[in-house]
Amino acid sequence: MHADSHPGNYIWNPKTKGLIMIDFEFVSIGQAVADIATFMFMRTNPAYRKKYEREFVQTWYERLIAGGNCKAENYSWD
Repeated sequence: MHADSHPGNYIWNPKTKGLIMIDFEFVSIGQAVADIATFMFMRTNPAYRKKYEREFVQTWYERLIAGGNCKAENYSWD
C-alpha cells in the first residue's frame, strides 16, 4: 500500500488516461484498500464520499480479483 494517498502524490498521464503514483516514502505491506479510504476520508467531502465510495471500492476489488493475485474465495467482498 502507498500509505500516503492524497492528490499531491498522483500525476495524471494523458496518454494512458491513468494515474501515476509518486512519493513512496511510507509504502508498506497492508490492506491497499486503506489507500482508498485515506484518500476519500482526508480529501473529499461527505456528500462526495457517500456518492462514490462504494463504486471506488467495488472497482478496486474487481480489478484486484481480475489481476489474479487474489482469489475471491480467499479475499471476499465482505
